[in-house]
Amino acid sequence: IRSAQRAMKKLHLHAYHVRCVQELKDLDKEKCLVYCRWFQTFVGNHGIEEFDQVFFTDEAWFHLSGYVNSQNNRIWSSENPNVLHEKPLHCQKIGVWCAVSRRRIVGSIFFSPDLSPADFFLWGYFKGIVYKNNPHTLDDLKRNITMAINSISLQVLHNVASNMVKSACACIAEEGSHFEHML
Repeated sequence: IRSAQRAMKKLHLHAYHVRCVQELKDLDKEKCLVYCRWFQTFVGNHGIEEFDQVFFTDEAWFHLSGYVNSQNNRIWSSENPNVLHEKPLHCQKIGVWCAVSRRRIVGSIFFSPDLSPADFFLWGYFKGIVYKNNPHTLDDLKRNITMAINSISLQVLHNVASNMVKSACACIAEEGSHFEHML
């Protein structure tokens, strides 16, 4: 194994994780291409500033138990310590709806248990902030979500809008197929 590792190192080879993504049908790819071409043309003709009043919306679930990234949750030991992480079968959660534009975020609106900025930016960004201090109650969770939303600066929203342009270009380059790896 060591000689194989040395050979790979000499060849500047690195291990990469295979990412599982949703299957796209030809019609899905065509719809993505139509939208991205329209978006590119619109921005080219009018500028990204015209999107100040356009909102992209989405929703996400925030679980009180947080989450465990199994790729980062490892114990190095000479013997298997058989450590388990228990989580409730049906943990408490709240649904959150938000809308994001180039200038601001509308929300959070709480409700009971690819090309949209809310999908490719908002939820992942918020969850990283929301779970940072390990909330223990639904009120803590709501407070963290509200603080996360209020922490977004105008510059971040401008960057999200600029990334929409990059995403549209990457989608077109990949002919409507998966393009996340191109960004």
